[in-house]
Amino acid sequence: MSTPPQNAGPFEAYRPINAREHALRLLAPPIAHAFAQLTSRLQGKRVHGLEHAAHALHEHGNAIFAFWHNRFFMSPFWWRWFFPKRPVCAIISRSLDGEILSRMIRFIRAEAIRGSEFDGGSSAVKAAATKLRDGVNLCITPDGPRGPKYKVKPGTVALARLAAKPIIPIAYDCTRKYLLNSWDDFIVPLVGGHTEFCIGEPILVDRSRPPDEWAAHIEARLMDVTNRAEELARAWRRGLPHVTRRRVFLNPHRGKRKGA
Repeated sequence: MSTPPQNAGPFEAYRPINAREHALRLLAPPIAHAFAQLTSRLQGKRVHGLEHAAHALHEHGNAIFAFWHNRFFMSPFWWRWFFPKRPVCAIISRSLDGEILSRMIRFIRAEAIRGSEFDGGSSAVKAAATKLRDGVNLCITPDGPRGPKYKVKPGTVALARLAAKPIIPIAYDCTRKYLLNSWDDFIVPLVGGHTEFCIGEPILVDRSRPPDEWAAHIEARLMDVTNRAEELARAWRRGLPHVTRRRVFLNPHRGKRKGA
């Protein structure tokens, strides 16, 4: 029996782990990380709205970055591309998939807070709020880990209120991708494609509205950036005239070449 992860729930802590799961825990994270790194280097990328994130971080010190569960694969890497020195953590479920993801993000120096609405949700929210108050940024998937797809859960609103930090909606879409046969059609970007990243304006959740109204508002804002990213990816794929066809391999911290 393998050692259970920190803060594991009863099921995760005491059930035996078979050979298949043990192999997945060991092999899947480095393979997935290597694939994500290769894909990111061999893809064109454009980002829209980076100034929203920069402004929120300047005003509040740190923030909650929210994206749909089916866009988790590249989103933590997006964070490291643009903010390589800022600390970040993510709320990830205690399932086997969550264990793989939590080990995967260690490669980019990100910390996992284990829990979901089905197992350890309240403790995960409190731990995440503590991290936010300590200046660590947070990545969350408001519709995870089991859906419904594109529906914001109450925990997102509770966390934003408790920590008093803004929520920044982000999304991406790709011209070449593989959709897994999962409840959310999980997106795996493919090598040689082009990715459009969209970042929305910060949402500062207060007590002026009831939680269900805030959830609907966050959901609408997330769908806005999602639809925008999908529209831009479709336009790039079709080669529409108003889309700049220059590929940008984003590395904002790389200096200009000598003589440029």
